[in-house]
Amino acid sequence: MTACSLMQKDVLIEEVSAVASQIVKTHLDSFTSLSEFSRCSQLRDQLYRDRPEQIDLEEIHSEFENALYFWYPCVELALQSSN
Repeated sequence: MTACSLMQKDVLIEEVSAVASQIVKTHLDSFTSLSEFSRCSQLRDQLYRDRPEQIDLEEIHSEFENALYFWYPCVELALQSSN
C-alpha cells in the first residue's frame, strides 16, 4: 500500500468530484442510476472520512485508470502530476 500525503488526498478529492461533475453534465437526467456516479460518491465520502495515511494511492489510481478515466480525460494527467 502506498499511503498518500495530505496534498495528494486533496487532489484525489478534487479529481473524484470532477469525474462526478462530468457524469452529471453528460447524463443530466439519469446520472443517479449510473454505477460510476455511485462509485464516485462512495469514493469521495471515503476520502473525506479517512486520514491520508489510510488511503491507498495506488489502488485509487488504478481505479481511475480502469473504471473512471472514460468520464474525465484530464484525470490521468492530474494524477500523474500529483506523484
